[in-house]
Amino acid sequence: MPERFQETQDLNWFSEKFVSDDVLILSWDGCHLDDPRQTELTQQLQQPVDLAGEQNVQLFRFVTSGSDLVAQLTSEPLSLKKSQAIARLNGWLVGAPHAAGQPVTSSVVMMLTDEGWRLRDATIQHVQATAQQIVGVSRDQIHIAGTTYDGLAIDEASQKDMGWFTAVCYVICCIVLYLSFRSIKLSAFVFLNAVYCQTISLAMISFGGQTMDSVMLMVPSLVFVLSISAGVHLVNNYQDVVLADGLTEAPRKAIRNAFAPCWLSSFTTSLGLISLISSFLLPIQKFGLFAAIGVLLGTAVLFLLFPCQLEQWPPRRWASRLAGGGADLRNAISQRMVDSIARWWPLILLSTAIAMTIGVIGITRLQSTARVHDLFAPGAKILQDYEWFESHVGPLTPVEIVLRIPKATIAESTSRTPMLDRMNLVRQVQHAAMRVDDIGGTVSAVNFSPSFPDTFRSGSRGIGQIAQRIVLEQRFTDLREMFREMQYFQDDDTEELWRISARVPTSEEIDLGRVGDQLQVAIDSVIEELAPQQGVRSVVCGSMPLIQKAQEQLLDDMARSFITAFALIAVAMMVTLRSIGAGLMAMVSNVLPSVILFGLLGWLGIKVEIGSMMTITAAMGIAVDDTLHFVTWFRRGAAAGLIKHDALVYAFRHCSRAMLQTSMICGLGLLVYAFSPFTPIARFAWLMSSMLGVALIGDLIVLPAIISSRLGNSFLPRR
Repeated sequence: MPERFQETQDLNWFSEKFVSDDVLILSWDGCHLDDPRQTELTQQLQQPVDLAGEQNVQLFRFVTSGSDLVAQLTSEPLSLKKSQAIARLNGWLVGAPHAAGQPVTSSVVMMLTDEGWRLRDATIQHVQATAQQIVGVSRDQIHIAGTTYDGLAIDEASQKDMGWFTAVCYVICCIVLYLSFRSIKLSAFVFLNAVYCQTISLAMISFGGQTMDSVMLMVPSLVFVLSISAGVHLVNNYQDVVLADGLTEAPRKAIRNAFAPCWLSSFTTSLGLISLISSFLLPIQKFGLFAAIGVLLGTAVLFLLFPCQLEQWPPRRWASRLAGGGADLRNAISQRMVDSIARWWPLILLSTAIAMTIGVIGITRLQSTARVHDLFAPGAKILQDYEWFESHVGPLTPVEIVLRIPKATIAESTSRTPMLDRMNLVRQVQHAAMRVDDIGGTVSAVNFSPSFPDTFRSGSRGIGQIAQRIVLEQRFTDLREMFREMQYFQDDDTEELWRISARVPTSEEIDLGRVGDQLQVAIDSVIEELAPQQGVRSVVCGSMPLIQKAQEQLLDDMARSFITAFALIAVAMMVTLRSIGAGLMAMVSNVLPSVILFGLLGWLGIKVEIGSMMTITAAMGIAVDDTLHFVTWFRRGAAAGLIKHDALVYAFRHCSRAMLQTSMICGLGLLVYAFSPFTPIARFAWLMSSMLGVALIGDLIVLPAIISSRLGNSFLPRR
């Protein structure tokens, strides 16, 4: 999320004042409060280690366990009963006792140092290995959660089997290329050029000073399949030239014929991708920028390499086999397709309008998600660990509440026990938070302080109560430094900061917006009751507000990038076709895939996540490729004197085969990644493949139907 968002600023401010987002929590099957292995594990993890080629590294600045904290709470100075100590830690580090005498689940919590964060992959591996060694259980019986582990799990899931997916994608593309061209030489040219373009896109990311993330991983694959697509169109142009004029100067003629449609397609595709930089989500911005640049560079590379390869190593055997009956068959199929479309164009356009209307209604039902659970395939280890913790200990998604109390207000207070008053304010806010639906365990300085009656009020009279308040005031004052060390209290020259840490479930579908609104109302009501007119403010931050903001932003960004892409591509189409009407009508076949597929997601209740959001504009930009090729050949036929019907046949004959081939190659090549265990990559893959299929229908059926109608006259070149 960008720094200008209030949620990001609040989280960064919280990290500076208290702790950064670097928490790990660990437990295992059979980990109970009385398990002595907790103490041994915490002691071992606090020791400096030699890790990742570095010596004597301190990985954690704070390590504790449920048993350690229970022991602390039951000893001086608090001297709580064990049941009271367990109740104070319930939902945070220990679970609730199911029945008297039954063991209580416990856990170990760790906060990383800067070195531990920098080496977090090795740190988590060290934690797992140490836990297995000390506890003596298998990896499947050890459960880890926390924001640090989330990042590692995302990295692992997004990169898992990517090498195999890429290899299978290569094999599929090679097979389809050979079946399409029946030439090993031409197939090798197209494939190797695409691999070279893919490599350039990787180098471009590196030279741009960027690192690969779970979203950027799809940039090289997208550049690869789009380079394959451009190469297929070049080969088909080359084939038409060879059939008509032979091998002599065929590369030059093919490049001349393909130059305008290929570069226009590349330009409009890059417009669709570059529209993603309007997103407020930084990974989406980077994806759109580097994918757009990669497409343009790839096209430039293809137009440099391909004619040189054909000139140096002309496919003579392939050329000699072309003089067969294939052209006559293609002409017959093209004639039959256009005849059918010309006969049924009213029904085709009516069906398209109905389908798009249903799709638009479905889009209005779309919902988004940014939950960790929705990033992984069902059954992933991280999901199992989260479910284990939330069923045995408590919720895990943090909601941080910070009360900001001005020191000027404290200095002006006439109360004899201002410290006790502030502790009471913290306690009442904590109680109010617990009453909000879906808020689980909460913890604050109150959990580690002496008990005091709920009925205490600053205006209480009586010698006994006054004396008790004075004693508690002194005890709370003495505990300030302990609260500071435990990161539940901080202060500076102007204010005191009191932290209340709450949790909401990660594995359950809850309305985070509702929880946040109810929580803020509950906090404000307590402040208004106990500290009116004292300048006390509250900040609600942590993962929950950020997740909620990201979910809201996903749909906003998707709509913004779609409108931006539509406007940019539509203007480009109008300029290219020199007609406002033709440019807008040509966009119907390009918008059709997004409306149909995302409308279907809305009707099925499938939530949009970051991978889905990228496809809606990327698919529009890719769909324009075939639209431009088809319209270009149609206008060439019309410019040569053909009537509209025959110009459509001419366009079908020259580019329908390439359109089928590119859709099959790109669709099947990307579909391989649908098996990724990382949901955004999988969703991006199958949505893109599906959209390419719908786009092919739009370009070969809907677009010719529009041209066959009276509206299609605007596509004819001006004479």
